[in-house]
Amino acid sequence: MEQERRRHPRFNLVEGLIEPVTIRIAPQRAKGPALSHPGILTDLSAGGVRLTTFLDIPKVPWLDLSIKLPELPHISIRGKVLRVTEKSGVYALAIRFTKIKSADKRRIRKMALDNHDCNTRISLNLPDACVPHCTFHGLCAKPQKRNWH
Repeated sequence: MEQERRRHPRFNLVEGLIEPVTIRIAPQRAKGPALSHPGILTDLSAGGVRLTTFLDIPKVPWLDLSIKLPELPHISIRGKVLRVTEKSGVYALAIRFTKIKSADKRRIRKMALDNHDCNTRISLNLPDACVPHCTFHGLCAKPQKRNWH
C-alpha cells in the first residue's frame, strides 16, 4: 500500500460543482495594474489548490487567489505555482500556498477531513453517512446528503 505523501487532506470540487476563483497577477515591476484571470477550482487543501483556467498564466514568482465557497467566507491567498500543464488551450495549475490566514487554513482542513469521514461512512454502508455538523455540507453533491437546517 502506497503511503500518502501530501501533508494536508484535500477534497475535489468536480462533483457537479464549478467553483470560480479569481487569479490576480501583480506586474513584474511596481508600475501598472495587476491582471485578473478567472479560474475554476478542481481540488483544495489547506496547503494548496489545483485549478483550471482557459488563459495562459504568465510566469511569475507568485499569484494572489480570491476564493469563495459556500462553507467558506471570501478568502485571499498567495501561492507559488508549482506546475502548469496545457492541453488544447486548457491550463491546469498546481499552486502551493505561501500566505494564508491560520483560520482559513483550519477551515479548509476541517472541510477536507469531514468529507473524508463522510466517504468512509458511505464506504462502510453506515445508515447515517451524512451528519449535521459536517463543514463540507455546502459543497456536497453525494446522494446521501441530507438537508440539515
